[in-house]
Amino acid sequence: MISKQTSAKASLAAFFLTAVFFCSWAEAKMSEGELKEYCSAFLSRAINDNPEQEKRIRECLGGMIKRGGSGIRLLDRFGLFYYDCKKHGVRMNRIRFYSSGGVFAFFIVMDETKDAQIYNLFIEFEMDGSRGGCSLKEIYFSMVFEEKMKGIREFFESK
Repeated sequence: MISKQTSAKASLAAFFLTAVFFCSWAEAKMSEGELKEYCSAFLSRAINDNPEQEKRIRECLGGMIKRGGSGIRLLDRFGLFYYDCKKHGVRMNRIRFYSSGGVFAFFIVMDETKDAQIYNLFIEFEMDGSRGGCSLKEIYFSMVFEEKMKGIREFFESK
C-alpha cells in the first residue's frame, strides 16, 4: 500500500515535470534581456561545474532544436527551463555534462527551496553536425528520497 506521503510526492513530481516541460513552451512572460540573463546563468552554472568541457558545452548549447521551418537555440530552451524552475521554487544544485561524438547529455541535480526534495534530470541530445541542429534523444526525470540516497551512498562507500 502506498503511503499518503509517497503519493503526495509522486503527485508533486508529476506536477513539477509537467510544469517544467510544458509551461515554458506555452508562456514565457519575460523580456529578451531577462531570457539572456537566464541563459547566461545556466551556461555559467554548466561551465563552472564542468570547466574542462567549456568549449564543448558552448558548442552544444549553440545548437538549434528545429521544428518545421523554425527553431530555437538549445541554450534559449535551457534558459526558459531555468526560468521555469526558479518560478516554481526549484534550485539547480549541480549540472554535469557528458559528450561523446555527436551525442551529449546534461545530468542536472535540483531541489525544491521549500522542502529540499531532490530531483534528477537526465537529458540527452544528438547533434547533426552538418546543419548545426540537435534533437532530443532521451529524457529521464526522478525524485530522490533522502533516506534512500543515504542507503545507496553507504552501500557504494562500504568496503
